[in-house]
Amino acid sequence: MFDPPTLELLADDKESLAASQKAVRDRSAAFRREYLESHSQLKYDRDVAPLFNQLTLPLPMGNPFGEHEQADHYLKLLNTFRDLETGKFWGVIHNIDGSARRQGDLLWKHPAQLQQDASEQRQEAQKWAKGAFTDGELQELFTLVVNQALLKPYGEYSNLPGGNRGHSILFREFVEKPMSLFEKTIDENFLQRLVNGTFWEDLPHLQGGSGGQVPYLRVERVLTDFAYLLDPEFAPKGLEMFHRNARQSYGFDLAGLTFQGVTNYSAFVKKLDEHKEQLDLKQDDLDRLVRSYVTEVVRWSEDWNEDTIYPIDQPNGFDKRLNEPWLHTYVGEPGPVRTALSENIAHYADWYDSALHAATVLPHVPNPKEFLGTVFAKLGDLGVGKFASEFEADLQPLLTETTQALLDEGKATYEENRKRFAESDQKA
Repeated sequence: MFDPPTLELLADDKESLAASQKAVRDRSAAFRREYLESHSQLKYDRDVAPLFNQLTLPLPMGNPFGEHEQADHYLKLLNTFRDLETGKFWGVIHNIDGSARRQGDLLWKHPAQLQQDASEQRQEAQKWAKGAFTDGELQELFTLVVNQALLKPYGEYSNLPGGNRGHSILFREFVEKPMSLFEKTIDENFLQRLVNGTFWEDLPHLQGGSGGQVPYLRVERVLTDFAYLLDPEFAPKGLEMFHRNARQSYGFDLAGLTFQGVTNYSAFVKKLDEHKEQLDLKQDDLDRLVRSYVTEVVRWSEDWNEDTIYPIDQPNGFDKRLNEPWLHTYVGEPGPVRTALSENIAHYADWYDSALHAATVLPHVPNPKEFLGTVFAKLGDLGVGKFASEFEADLQPLLTETTQALLDEGKATYEENRKRFAESDQKA
């Protein structure tokens, strides 16, 4: 009968981090040495000992243990030791607890078959682990993989998932994965840490098609099933993770989240805004978080039947969201978020299919008259004229003396262009 391990987390404050990282490296190396001492055949068998005693030896193609009767068992052991001593904790988890998904999944397989395959693979891995290791050894392996994920004792792995998604991987393997050997060890406090870490680690990877679907699924799960565990006090540490994982682009894209996911996201960012002074959060970071939300709120998509994802006639339509009191300093006053919003609306106004959406949004932006001037400046004369040619009546209540002049100039430029093209067509 397997007894679930206890949770042992090493200190990760700045004063203790280096010592904790060294302790994890030392214990990871000691695990193999102690295992070999208690399994002398591995240490002294001339056919297998060199590989177990010197992990840096290059491995041949295929199974390096050849026709040995325990070749598969030895290979799993060797891979576990190698992964453990190089900080590839996710590989150790896969070896002893199975994977959250079947390795080498086939796209043409039915989801139910893939789920069954993954379940069978997990059962096989767990059966092997229970035979290969004692409960005490599994306890130590669990302790080491958790602390490797959180402390990164072997440095960053820029091209490997564990280098920047330690919390997210543990969340996937011990929370999302069914029937983990270690699921009963994840108490409420540690679950909260994994939830918060996963949110901040995966948030900058929400990059539409280029970022893949997995980060969206995981952030969505956090925001819909575990939003109650998101803690503003984790934000300073979380933002360090966010910046570490952020890509070159300024923002991230919430378009892959559900309506409820986006709603819960905004509620959490609102809490951060309310506690920004207490938590000493940088305004640039809050601008970045709010910008992605506001961009999503006014998003228009030709893939939807509606002209907007958050229709104006709904209780949580874009008009109401843009005018939430906590957003006023971001959307209603000059700054990065309002500038980004003006760029989005100018983009929509410049395209025939989405121009109606731009005209619909404009009156509902706080301080719309000043905002229209910013949008006109980004459109330029020709863009203003093209937009006004269809929606001048809608724009009239928003016009000031300055923007009326810009509109008139734009109309003149647009008409001149139309005449020039008409003349060219006649000559042709």
